[in-house]
Amino acid sequence: MQAASGYFITMKLVVAGLAAALVAFPLAAPAAEPFVFTDGIARGQTLDIHDINGDVTITPGDRLEVRATKTAGRRGNPDDVKIVTQRNSSGIAVCVQYPGDDGDCGHSHHNGNNDNNTRVDFSVRVPGGVNVTAASVNGTVNVRSDALVSAQTVNGDVNVDAYDISHAATVNGSIDVHVRDARSSVPLRLATVNGSVSCALPAAVGVRVHASVLNGSIDAGGLTVNRPRYGPGASVDGTLGDGRRDLELHALNGSIHVTRS
Repeated sequence: MQAASGYFITMKLVVAGLAAALVAFPLAAPAAEPFVFTDGIARGQTLDIHDINGDVTITPGDRLEVRATKTAGRRGNPDDVKIVTQRNSSGIAVCVQYPGDDGDCGHSHHNGNNDNNTRVDFSVRVPGGVNVTAASVNGTVNVRSDALVSAQTVNGDVNVDAYDISHAATVNGSIDVHVRDARSSVPLRLATVNGSVSCALPAAVGVRVHASVLNGSIDAGGLTVNRPRYGPGASVDGTLGDGRRDLELHALNGSIHVTRS
């Protein structure tokens, strides 16, 4: 009887320990169902995606399909974070709104996010001929498109492979773009603060190159690199081909690399 009594006492201690562990380490909540939005969008129109905390990935598809996945952070409820879609005169806009945000996707005022750091990652398919504007604040932006693209973030890399590109920028991250249209005259500007810039162009492209770095090197298709007599920095001002297009590249702490092939 004494042995049995000791066994039950031990079991009670084990059960109590498990209960305490469950309180200290609660079971993870089931993953939320992803947001899914589909709609028609015509060639020549623009899909405008604005994220705040998360990655944006856009690839070609047969129709417009926007998928967004919320991941809970340390603060706030993911259910309080809204994903807003709006049709406008230029196409369709999609944006993320945290508690305290107001306005529409074009004029949203980001007053929230301080008490909610839910992550929202976008995976988007865009039909042919639809232009893309993609942005995040904390996240990487990746775009493949057969139309015109503009992409930017603050903390993250920007990677674009598109028929044409007008703008790519980040603050803390690198930029890697591949332009496929050899005859475009749309000015192209690529800029980062902490990171490198890589720009691949068609062999037949003509550009007027304006490039500068503070701490880094420049390789711009064989153009002459100018360096100050004293102090850091380097710049390039020159023309490749017929110079029909302005190409502006800037990196504060990083290198610049331009190729034509």
